[in-house]
Amino acid sequence: MNTNSTIIDQEVKPSKGMNAFALKWAAIMLMVTIITTMIQLIMNDWHYMPRQGGFPMMLFNIVVTLAIMFFASTDFRKNAMGDVMSFGKAFSFSYYTCFLHTLFVIVFMLIFYNLIIDYDQYIIEETGRSIEELKKKGLSDSDIKKNMDMVPKIFYTQWMNMVILGVIMSVIYLIYALIIAAITKRTPKLDHI
Repeated sequence: MNTNSTIIDQEVKPSKGMNAFALKWAAIMLMVTIITTMIQLIMNDWHYMPRQGGFPMMLFNIVVTLAIMFFASTDFRKNAMGDVMSFGKAFSFSYYTCFLHTLFVIVFMLIFYNLIIDYDQYIIEETGRSIEELKKKGLSDSDIKKNMDMVPKIFYTQWMNMVILGVIMSVIYLIYALIIAAITKRTPKLDHI
């Protein structure tokens, strides 16, 4: 029996729990999310994201999120996995961290919508912006009413907003986790046979 192949097939058991690392890095990601959201609020740009002017902030968020995920996965690999981590373990850690971050963001957004801004006023302003954009495109009032009636009222609720946010973040983070897992995986170095 070749002992080298059994070494490669065995996953190093984490010396510290994955939960502690994932919580720590999800909290760091949340702090960055809160800071960027507050910057956008101060710039009065948060509700335009990515329609007008929010595109640079969106790119900044992507780069920072990928960097944090990279450091998180590397930290977990070095400090919990003995510097050896399979693609599957790297992916599961990265995606789990992102899942926790998504839950934290949903809680933050509910607090944000209820304590920092008035959600109902936000929906009224967004609806007004949408109507103005449709008028600029030359649609008549009856066509605008038809367009507005096509959107179910449930999409204006905070909970539906949070569900949509969670689904979108889950899909995006799935892609991010695949990228980070491919970069941060590390197999054990074997001596020459």
